[in-house]
Amino acid sequence: MPKVQGWIAEHIESRISRARQWREKLPEHARLAKDFRYVRILGNGFRPVSISIINPCGHLNDKNGGDIECCSTLAEALEKAKSANRDEDEPVTDKPEHRVQAYLIREALRKELRFHQAFQGFGNEFDELIFVTDELNLEAGENKLRADMIAVGSKSGAYFPVFIELKNARHLTELIGQLNNANEMLWENEEARGTFAEFLNVVTGVDVDTSAKAKRMLIWPNSPSGNESESVKKARREGFLIADFEPSYLFRALE
Repeated sequence: MPKVQGWIAEHIESRISRARQWREKLPEHARLAKDFRYVRILGNGFRPVSISIINPCGHLNDKNGGDIECCSTLAEALEKAKSANRDEDEPVTDKPEHRVQAYLIREALRKELRFHQAFQGFGNEFDELIFVTDELNLEAGENKLRADMIAVGSKSGAYFPVFIELKNARHLTELIGQLNNANEMLWENEEARGTFAEFLNVVTGVDVDTSAKAKRMLIWPNSPSGNESESVKKARREGFLIADFEPSYLFRALE
C-alpha cells in the first residue's frame, strides 16, 4: 500500500464538510427522491443524478438539454436537480445492476437513509442498513477503487461499515476482489480508518465502532440452476454476504 496521506485528504477529508451540509438537507433529499433525483457527494463538489428506472444512476440534463456537471455548492446542486429536464432519454448502456442501485438509493433517501427493509434473511447480520454514498472513486498511487455503494450496518446497537458491490452477472472472483480492495483501502488501513469513520458518522448521524470488522456484500441475479457452487459457499463461510435480486426488487440471503 503506497503512502496515503495525500489521497485521504483528497478523497475522504474533502467529503466530510460536504457530508455535513448534505445531511442537514435530508428532508429535501427525500422530496427529490420521490421525483427520482439524487445529489451525490463528490470529493470536489456535488452532482445531481437520476435514480429513475429509465436512466438509473445516469446524468441529468438541464432544460436546454445540456449535461448537468459537478456543482461547487449543495444549494446549486439541489436547485439543478429540481429543475432538471423531466424527459430522460434511454441510457446508452442498459445495466440492470444500476436499476437495483438506483432503487436502493431511492428507498434509503425516502426513509431517513434506511434501506434494510429491502432485504430478507439478513437478520443475523444487521438490524439496520443506513445509506452513505455510491460510486466512491479513489486513487492511491496505482491502487484505484470505485465502490458501488457504501453503507453503515448496525447489530445490537453497534455500527460498522458495509461495502456493497452490484453486478448483473455472477462474477464472484471480480466482486470479491473489489470488496476486499475497498475494505483494505478504507477500513483495514489504519491511516485511513479514522477519517473514513468520521465521514460515515457525519452522513449517518451514528457512531461507527472503529474496532469493528466491516461487512462485505455482493448483490447479483439468482442462480439459473437454483444451485450454488462450492466457491459461493466458500465465500459465505469467509464472511461475504450474498444477496440475490429479483425483478420485484426483493433481496434474499442465500440459504
